[in-house]
Formats: sequence, structure tokens, C-alpha cells
Amino acid sequence: LSVTLTAPLRLPIPRQSLPMAAWALHTPEWDSFRLRAFSGQFPGFDGRTSKSLTPSGGSSLNPVWIGTENAERVLLIEGEGDALGAVEIIRRERKPEGLAVVVMFSSSIGIPSSFLPRLKGRRIRIIPHVLDSRRQGEIAAVRWAAYIAPFADSVEIFSLAGLAMPNGGAVGDLGDLAQCSDEILTALKGVTTW
Repeated sequence: LSVTLTAPLRLPIPRQSLPMAAWALHTPEWDSFRLRAFSGQFPGFDGRTSKSLTPSGGSSLNPVWIGTENAERVLLIEGEGDALGAVEIIRRERKPEGLAVVVMFSSSIGIPSSFLPRLKGRRIRIIPHVLDSRRQGEIAAVRWAAYIAPFADSVEIFSLAGLAMPNGGAVGDLGDLAQCSDEILTALKGVTTW
């Protein structure tokens, strides 16, 4: 992933309160844009903090496509952290040919109808977050699958439930899975191969 900033960002928070380092994920048209702190969190106006934010004047409603436009297979994931996890797993499985990653920035947003033609005739694998007590990631995955199904060649939901990270904690998303051993990835029969 590479990011080039071509214009100054107008952030809705004071510059001195930014974490030391952050990275950005955006569409080529810059119509969807998110910043994510490498460590720490961004302060909010209401006293709460957040690990990611949308700059003032930006949007995070449009999915971000990472990879080749002629991909046969598409991993649909939620969250910018999972985007890094997907890139790491693709690197470790050495299966980038014919694969793209689509990042939804939140389980609460839908896939825009204007985006659906990009999924036509492709095999889609949705990997939702699984440790949320309200099951928002899994509910979104079912909603997205139903919406995509008329366009895609096939749609499947790939659950990470029941997997453990090296520290013994449960795997909740693709970012967690990227921290697991090659043996765990091998046992899954390939996250990126279907």
C-alpha cells in the first residue's frame, strides 16, 4: 500500500494532539478517506478516543479497492486495520495473482449501488469481525452477501471464530489473524485461496 498526499489535510483535531504516526487509506478519487493511528488513539470532541478518523470534509462511505481491477477473487473486509492484515496474509500465502481486497470502513455502512458493478462475475469472500458482543460484523457480512449475490459469481462468508492468537487471545478479525503462525494459516487451507 502506498499513499501520496497531494494537498494539506484539514483535520478536525488540534495538530499537537495527533499520535506520533498515522497512516491513511483512500480511494484513488479521494472520495473515501480514513486516517489510522499506528499506536495510540485520536482524541474526540466528546472526550472519547478513536483509533481512526475521517478528516474534515472527507467521507468513509465508499469502499476502497486494493489490487488489480481484473481480479477473479475479492476479499471483502471491514476496517483499515484489516486491510493491513489482508496485505500481510496475501504476502505470506504468496497468492496475490487474481486477488483484490475491498475495504469497508464500518459494519454500519452499506455497499453503494454504484460500486456493485465492480463485483460482477467475481468470487467474493467476506471476512467479518467475530468478537463483537452485538455481532455487528457478522450481521453486516450477511447483509453485504445478500446485496452482492445478484452481481457476483459466488459469495461466501469466512468465519474466524474459534481461532487463537499466539498469546492465547481469540482471533477477532483479519488484523489478529495476521499475527498468527504460518501453521494456523495453513490449517485454514488458505485465507486467500478459494
